[in-house]
Amino acid sequence: MSCFGEENHEPLRTQCALAASKLLKKPDQCRGVSTCSHLFWSGESAASEGEMKDGKRVTDCLKKGVKIANQCMDSSVQVQLFVELLNHYIYYYEKGCDQVTVQVLNQLITKIKETLPSLEANEETEQINKHFQNTCDHLRLKKDNPESEGVSYESLSV
Repeated sequence: MSCFGEENHEPLRTQCALAASKLLKKPDQCRGVSTCSHLFWSGESAASEGEMKDGKRVTDCLKKGVKIANQCMDSSVQVQLFVELLNHYIYYYEKGCDQVTVQVLNQLITKIKETLPSLEANEETEQINKHFQNTCDHLRLKKDNPESEGVSYESLSV
C-alpha cells in the first residue's frame, strides 16, 4: 500500500480493522483483526521512509483478537484462535515490538495449557495440539539458543 499518502493511509488501515471486527462469525473477526495488525507494523505509505511500526495499534488489534476469541462458545475453536494469536504475538516480539513482552506471551501460553487438556479428543484437537507443540518447540529452540543481538526468551515459561 505504498501508493497512498499518510493522510489516506491511516484511515484505510483503521477502516480495514473496523471491517474485520464486523465480520459475521467470531473466529473470522478474530483472524481478521489479528491480520490487520500487520497493516500497522509493516505498512508503507508514499510519504514514509520504510515501514511504519505502530506498536500500540498492533497490540490494540491483538488484544481485540484475544477479547473476540474469549467470546467464542466452542472451546476447541477458542484454543485454536489463542494458538494463532500466540503466533502473531511471537512474530511481533521477534520483530522488536516493545509493547509485546514475555509476560504477555506467558499469559497466553498459560491460558492455552489450561484449556487444551479439557478438549474432547478428536482429530481437530490433535491438530490444535500439534500446532501448539510446534509453536512451543520454536520457542524452546529460541530460548535454548539465544541470538547475540536478538530478543531474549530467558524468562519465558514453555
